[in-house]
Amino acid sequence: MKLGERGQITIPKQLRDRYGLYPNVDVEFIEEHGQIILRRVTYTRQQDVWANVVGILKDAGNDNDIDINADIEEMRGR
Repeated sequence: MKLGERGQITIPKQLRDRYGLYPNVDVEFIEEHGQIILRRVTYTRQQDVWANVVGILKDAGNDNDIDINADIEEMRGR
């Protein structure tokens, strides 16, 4: 197997099927003892849920500091 011009490789279908390497599956490369290892990234259900929401709350702050009504009025331009 040769490395392509842009550093790409093709993983043989037999290995992709055996290890569940389907389109859009996350993989990572790890360097260990002078070797490069390709590993499928596995997430727990909880990690998947949190991965979808991390960063959506820019100002988590103290609940007492949040004035929902003022925020709604600001969004409405009042």
